[in-house]
Amino acid sequence: MRHLVDLDVSKSINKKRLIAKMEWADLLSQLTIYLVAVVFILLSIHIIPTADFSNINDRLSIVLPLVLLSSASLYVAYRKATEKHLLRISTSFNADKNKAILSKYICSKGYKTCAFRKDCLIFKKTTIGELMDYRTKTAVFIIRDNLVLFTILQENLRLNWPTFFSHLTIKRELEEILGKPDND
Repeated sequence: MRHLVDLDVSKSINKKRLIAKMEWADLLSQLTIYLVAVVFILLSIHIIPTADFSNINDRLSIVLPLVLLSSASLYVAYRKATEKHLLRISTSFNADKNKAILSKYICSKGYKTCAFRKDCLIFKKTTIGELMDYRTKTAVFIIRDNLVLFTILQENLRLNWPTFFSHLTIKRELEEILGKPDND
């Protein structure tokens, strides 16, 4: 689980970003991802002007992969920069009802309860990838009356990649669930 040392819930709500003490491993991971993205973008900028555009094979075999690689690098860097931003879901329920619905939903997705505080719920889910690569996703929910703020953080053994799409899937599903007034 990502270490959420000194999580400040009130500052997190005001800044719409998870405010917690950052460890050196998180900073190193962030800098590594940014560096790799910059290298791929600079490589593309350097190689594309030298490609022979008269030959269709050069266009497809050089330019297309470089553009796709640069675009993917930009998206990864963007997601890493915004991974602690809190996604907002408006509800029609009080905080206790929101907690009950969230706990039931997130546990059905394979997450286990890690911390259960008055205004903050933290869940984790560990999976084993290829080559015994352990991945832990941490879901952090900040709960108020008529409001749920959350983010999904991911931790790997080597590098803490951001979540790419799971935060959007969870947000869409929670908007459907928390939007239902007769949710018991």
